[in-house]
Amino acid sequence: MRTLTRYLGIVILSLAFLLPADCSRSPAGKYTSQKNPNDYIELRSDGTFFIKETHTYGGAVQKTGKYRVEGKTMTLELGSSDAARGTIDGDTLIDPAGDKWIRK
Repeated sequence: MRTLTRYLGIVILSLAFLLPADCSRSPAGKYTSQKNPNDYIELRSDGTFFIKETHTYGGAVQKTGKYRVEGKTMTLELGSSDAARGTIDGDTLIDPAGDKWIRK
């Protein structure tokens, strides 16, 4: 009986290491735009975000708000009724325009 218990313990621990790391991985982190490396989105572990984007005419936009992730869909809540939706796949965010942001 003791051998069986020890064997089951080893099997359970082994399976825990085989599970994909992204199963419970938080999306929190800094994602840099592939299009413009100076632009980034920081997703914080408390469910808030900060985004900095530079426009072609030279002006920069900075926004904050809340985000939520449901499956592979991420929603950035920018104001009372304004929201942007994109997808998240591992370390890559894809915004509504199709641009990719990579976690660094």
